[in-house]
Amino acid sequence: MEDDSADLELSTMTVELKPRVKSGGTGGDPVPRAPSLEEVAALPPLLQGQGLRAAGKRRKKLQKRAEKIATKLSETLEAAMQF
Repeated sequence: MEDDSADLELSTMTVELKPRVKSGGTGGDPVPRAPSLEEVAALPPLLQGQGLRAAGKRRKKLQKRAEKIATKLSETLEAAMQF
């Protein structure tokens, strides 16, 4: 038994971190994205309203996501400060 405990030395270990890859299905065609304001300005005048609506929707979605992440981070930091 004593021989086993002598072999339990801590040694160096290498850990490789790989980036996370979201798999959203087959991965064939990329998901169509809402146009940016520069792309909307390049559209014909009759289609600009539709493009602006899509760009506004995308902006709101990104803002909501940012607020959700900020709230989660704030809650986590508050919980860490409790300890």
